[in-house]
Parts: sequence; structure tokens; C-alpha cells
Amino acid sequence: PTSDMVLNFFWNKTNNITKRRFIYDVPESIVTNAFLSRAAVRSLKYAPQVGSRLIELWLFGMQKDSHNQYSYLSLSPLKDPISVEYYIEVEFGVHIDDFKIAIDKFKELYNSYENQGYNLTALLTCRFSPGFDKSSLSMSYKRDTAYITINIINYFDEYLEFFNKLEQMLEPYLPRPHWGKFHLLNKEKVCDLYGQEIFDKFNDLRDKLDPNRMFSNDFIERCFG
Repeated sequence: PTSDMVLNFFWNKTNNITKRRFIYDVPESIVTNAFLSRAAVRSLKYAPQVGSRLIELWLFGMQKDSHNQYSYLSLSPLKDPISVEYYIEVEFGVHIDDFKIAIDKFKELYNSYENQGYNLTALLTCRFSPGFDKSSLSMSYKRDTAYITINIINYFDEYLEFFNKLEQMLEPYLPRPHWGKFHLLNKEKVCDLYGQEIFDKFNDLRDKLDPNRMFSNDFIERCFG
């Protein structure tokens, strides 16, 4: 958020043959992912300014020219993920018309913590998709969606407070969290975000397919009762 650097990735479907490029892949894995990424996040604890510059260098090194690759490889620029010990990640989906105001709300909160003296380093990733009608618990269910991913990649103990406040600031825009990342969903919030009808349909399916709740857990109980 404090940098003027923007890194854009564009993906298109193709029937062309994939090609692995040894000369490209090895430096990317060893230098960019294995060395620069870890040097960046670990230096944040002791030398925040150095760490921030290393992150920019790391992102610069992730740039690619045109290539053909399987989606599970190409869609994940970070092939050698940093341990979750060093970052926490949330992702919200908002209506595409609310994208700019959601970004502004995040920057407002981010700046308020910076002004209080917190060393808060973050990566902000955005992507977009059309709405879908068939997956009723999708973040993009029946609305064109802007996805906003926030990685807090330093030793920031107040992350729970930060994300709580961000969720409250975005509440008027019905931010649907990514189900597989950090979020604060409960059954009341699920009803608000997806509607009572969808909530009831999911539980009707649970009653039919898993009446004894063999496949339930604390997370499912928290979100669907």
C-alpha cells in the first residue's frame, strides 16, 4: 500500500503445448522464491525499511514474460510458499462497483495504524471475476466480484484487531470472505452475506447427506450451526 509499484498478471486459456524452461525456472525457484522472499520477511522484524525494499525487489523478480503453463503452476507465482509463521492472509469479495471504496477503506485503516507507529507491512492483491449462479456459497455468487487479498507479512501482533476493524468498515458492502483463509464468519454473518434461503438449503443438504454429522467440525458448526 505504501509503494507505487503494481505487478500485473494476465491469464488466458490456450490449447498450446506447455513448456518448462529450465534456465528460467531454476533462478526463479532458488533466487526469487527461496532466497529473496525469506530474506524479505525475516528482515522485517529487525530492519523494516530493508525488508520493505527487499519485498519490492522480490515482486520485481516475479515478473514473467509470456509463457504456456498449467494453471496450478502459473496461477501461483510463489512456487515455494513462505511459511505461515511469517504472514497471515485474508481475502474479501465485494461487488465490483464497490472495489474502489473497499480499497480506500483498507488504506484508511492501514494508514491509521502506520500513524500510531506500527510497522505494518502488507501485500495487496486484487483480481476480478464475473458472477456465478450455480455455486451458491461462492464469493461471486450472483454478483460480479472484485477480490481483495491482504497479506500481513511481518510480526504484527494486532492482526486480529486489524481485521476485525476492516470487516466492520466493509460491512455495508457485504464483503464475502474466502472460505479457506483467515476470516471471522459465524452463522449470523453467513446469513447476512448469502441470504437465509441459501443458508437453509445448505443445512437441508447436511441433514440429508450427513444426518449424524460425521463430517462436521467446529468450523462448520460455527458457520452453519
